[in-house]
Amino acid sequence: MGTDDKTDIVKVAGRTPPTVTERVVVGLVSEAAYARDRLKARTGLNAADVNNRALQLYDAIDEELYAGAELLLEYPSGRVAAVRITVDPKDLRSDPPAAVSVLNATATLTDWGVEARGRIAARRGFSNTDILNQALQVYDRIDEERKFGATVRFRYPDGSIKTMIYK
Repeated sequence: MGTDDKTDIVKVAGRTPPTVTERVVVGLVSEAAYARDRLKARTGLNAADVNNRALQLYDAIDEELYAGAELLLEYPSGRVAAVRITVDPKDLRSDPPAAVSVLNATATLTDWGVEARGRIAARRGFSNTDILNQALQVYDRIDEERKFGATVRFRYPDGSIKTMIYK
């Protein structure tokens, strides 16, 4: 699965600059709040940009998973790791729901974020809160692995491979 393989590309990004279209209040579980703080520190982005990028990235990944793909991280050493991303937001909570620390936060969403959230909700039926909690944790994990040179790929049941490119 090296760089010489012929692969399709899954792109995240591209259009005209987004405009702010919506503000929603969500309850971030502690894991998602920590993920957002780590992403802000690593990327230098503000909370609104982190939230919107998280939604866009999660939407692209979830679309491929929904189509039956397996998420893989390929490292420069050639090591390939399969990554399981749960599709049930309740699985992200390590503590019983009553014991989960929740931070109420206002999320500013651009038109891109609103579109991504809508597609995820249509596929999975998740609430705004569940979508943003999961999106932040997925973005944090992928961004962290990219520091080590990981490439995001999807492997489909027919054996085909797609590579994700995002900025």
